[in-house]
Amino acid sequence: MIRVGSPWRVVLYLLIYIILLDGYFEGINTLHEILRDHGFYIEFGHASLLLLEVFAICLITAIILILSIIVQRLINKRNSNLSVGES
Repeated sequence: MIRVGSPWRVVLYLLIYIILLDGYFEGINTLHEILRDHGFYIEFGHASLLLLEVFAICLITAIILILSIIVQRLINKRNSNLSVGES
């Protein structure tokens, strides 16, 4: 497991990840619309739906990472409190 000095740094990185991910997918959709408006038709078929699914998976992954970090820190804190109390 990777040790992180501050849990807020991890949360900050994950929030930056989510924001950049949203910008990336918005950029892809905007580029598709601009190209379509200028007569360049790129037929993605069901790719738009696939992009939304990938975006949802990435967001779910970020949420799972945040929750796992919080739970792991709480478990470590509780175990350290129990070991201090037993000594």
